[in-house]
Amino acid sequence: GLSDPLAPTLARHAKANVYQETVYADLARHAKEVLRGTGLDQPGNWGMVESVELIEPHHPLDELVATLLYRVAQAPYRKILEVVKEWSEKEKQATIEVATRQRGPYDELIKEFRSGYAFNFDVLMDIGAWRDMHRHRRCQQVQQNFTTIHGYDVPPPLIDAGLDQEYRQAMDAVRQDIDSLRKKDQEASLYAIPFGFKVRCLFKMDYAEAEYMSKLRSGVKGHWSYRTVAWQMKQQLAKKFPFLGNSIQATSPDVQDPLTR
Repeated sequence: GLSDPLAPTLARHAKANVYQETVYADLARHAKEVLRGTGLDQPGNWGMVESVELIEPHHPLDELVATLLYRVAQAPYRKILEVVKEWSEKEKQATIEVATRQRGPYDELIKEFRSGYAFNFDVLMDIGAWRDMHRHRRCQQVQQNFTTIHGYDVPPPLIDAGLDQEYRQAMDAVRQDIDSLRKKDQEASLYAIPFGFKVRCLFKMDYAEAEYMSKLRSGVKGHWSYRTVAWQMKQQLAKKFPFLGNSIQATSPDVQDPLTR
């Protein structure tokens, strides 16, 4: 009847998921330990950083381990993979063990285990662009935590208007405030980060999704930030797989047609 509790059977089994609650904190501690001494916590050691990088195919175990570490780091995937490839089989298995030891009998593996896709893009973009790109669901996405460590790009219209210096001053001032807040409350500081700062995200997909994202998100109706990402995805594909990349009908961000907006 109306007085009966709603979905009593489901409610009886609704409990906190220990695996989901603990796995990323466990991985973060593990990553800090195993990556100590590699210099990957220092952006100056990353070398040239590309906004979009299409990762070369590699061993499935290396992919799993590198992806798990990537999720709780800030370094580029390529640099983490270089370290992982030098590890022994036992060292790689240790990372997998950390990511599964709290898993219960009914727990799905965390999404970082969804591997084996042909095209893996490591993308560094501003948070605003990420908010659009992350809408795509026919791919796997592994996003690193928001941070100010990657800096920001200055929007071209501000440069054209001669306001780029004021923008930099504002963003640098906000970054200092966020750094101060982080010392008091790490989690709260994440919410204070403006969308102009960059975040790193790994997108794993098949060719059909790569074609769709590149074509759709590079269109003239889009924002210059994610249009640039989509165009670079096509360019990266064309560089390594010329026929496949050049077959994608993407639009260069240099092409503007404001009347279609």
